[in-house]
Amino acid sequence: EIPNVMATFQYNFLCAADTIPPLVINWSPELQEEIPVNAALQVEVVDYETGVDINSIQLYLDDEILTIDNPVPNGDGNGFIVGYTPSAMNYYSLGEHEFRIVATDNAIPIPNEVDSTSTFICIEDGNHRSLKTISRTNMKRMRRQTRFS
Repeated sequence: EIPNVMATFQYNFLCAADTIPPLVINWSPELQEEIPVNAALQVEVVDYETGVDINSIQLYLDDEILTIDNPVPNGDGNGFIVGYTPSAMNYYSLGEHEFRIVATDNAIPIPNEVDSTSTFICIEDGNHRSLKTISRTNMKRMRRQTRFS
């Protein structure tokens, strides 16, 4: 009679700490792209090891923190697509702007941080003007009305 013997296997593995920060990809607008003053901003942040901490994501425009739209998980499940859509009262001024994202991963005990910046250029598109342009135009009208009244 053959005894009932079960084969055993031994596996060895090593757990290494996550020391790689998240990666920022898919900037919209792209670097130095010209956009209208009311364009939405969007960027994707991914981390291939421990994932991105959704609560750590912050967007900045010219060093001012933005209230971001709800982050959407990306198609691979390892990050988020984050955006900002300006309201009519918050259109960008004309010229060059700095678009920045700061985020961390879920590494324990110390998360890794990414701080990445891109720039874009706002131009008038014929349909939308920045608030600064509108304000200057209105001020000129007011001065003309005041002088001729």
